[in-house]
Amino acid sequence: MAPDQKIVALVPAGDRSAGDPVAKVSGVTSKVLAPLAGTPMIIRVLNALQTTGRVDTVVLCGPDRDAVESCPPLQEVLNKDNVAWVPAERSLAGSVQAGLAGIDPGALVLITTADHALLDAGTLDYFLDRVVESHADVSVGLVDYALVRRAYPGVRRTVLKFSDGGYCGCNLYALNGSRAREIISLWQRTQAYRKRPWRMALGLLGFRALARYACGRLSLQQTRQAIMKATGVNVDFIDLPFPHAGIDIDTPEDLDLAKQILEQRH
Repeated sequence: MAPDQKIVALVPAGDRSAGDPVAKVSGVTSKVLAPLAGTPMIIRVLNALQTTGRVDTVVLCGPDRDAVESCPPLQEVLNKDNVAWVPAERSLAGSVQAGLAGIDPGALVLITTADHALLDAGTLDYFLDRVVESHADVSVGLVDYALVRRAYPGVRRTVLKFSDGGYCGCNLYALNGSRAREIISLWQRTQAYRKRPWRMALGLLGFRALARYACGRLSLQQTRQAIMKATGVNVDFIDLPFPHAGIDIDTPEDLDLAKQILEQRH
């Protein structure tokens, strides 16, 4: 895979529940339309993808048609030849599957969510450079929780606790080729157990590795090896040095933090 290979970006943008609190406090019909410094967060994500110059086409999964029609900047983006829209599914995994259905199975697919409002070209380039180097079927972006905590004291994040440290997800994934889609299919099947996280983790790790993780004895590298053994898919974790990469907008508090971060940049 050449470093200048063009990439398909898949952006899930559906609302997972009615009455989203971020949408409510922002006075918009869909969370991804919530403005940051005057720009809807979904437009910020799409602008970041365009700025890299490495994304050839974009597939947007949601928001619904009413939300699109209420946002002229989004309508303008969707009028471009290299941007496609498909309806979002009820789950994130389902939306990813729906978007992948229209993408060449052999393509390199970058996945990021429309609420990743602080995403920028620098973060994307760093991640994609390492995706190219790794040759993995699936690449997953992570950021050290200690780095996030130092940058934003008091911030609340979901933390994956390994024996060698805690990490936050970055809503950045890359699927390289058809084998990568096997793990997405597994993810979609395990969504049936979303209220029983241990059942979801069991499908990805296997029993022995899950038991070690529960006891705090599984390292990040051992987790990678366990996933590959359980799924047959070559997975790589990419450690990002950008604390803002670990911030997505799930709550009004996240929205306030994102606004503060953007104000500090200017």
